[in-house]
Amino acid sequence: MVVLGAKILARLLVVNGPSYVKKFAEKSGGFTIMKHRLKSWWNTPGIWTICFAILFDRDAASIDFERDFDLFNLTDLFTNNPRVKVVYPEVFPVITAMLETGLRAIVKDQASAASLNEPQQMEFNEPPSSDLTPTIRGRRRTMSLSAKQSFSGRSSIFIAV
Repeated sequence: MVVLGAKILARLLVVNGPSYVKKFAEKSGGFTIMKHRLKSWWNTPGIWTICFAILFDRDAASIDFERDFDLFNLTDLFTNNPRVKVVYPEVFPVITAMLETGLRAIVKDQASAASLNEPQQMEFNEPPSSDLTPTIRGRRRTMSLSAKQSFSGRSSIFIAV
């Protein structure tokens, strides 16, 4: 529901243009309200895509939300247009609030996980590990509006490879 509402709002902002965005930002405090309301939805990929669509003046109706949410697809969404530039910087506070909330949740989860595990001491006589591949926790993310988006108090870590 939140993603669909944000998609409608993004479409309104982009289609109606700069005068509507200015009214939305200044008269109604719309971006301030978005900033406070969308913070708790930082782990929903569709919200990020919609915020970037507003930022780059891209109509949300033209975005395929069934694609995976990864670096390649995000880059492809916003750089295949020859006029890629920041058009509505008023949405930056929304993006930074979601980013801050996500970083705080991840740091909090890592700190609580570290406190549960006993610190491991490394012995100097043991040979270095030959396995240099990093362990990546997380799950595959999608922007799909039909996929079940779970929201829990726990954070999930998104790593684009």
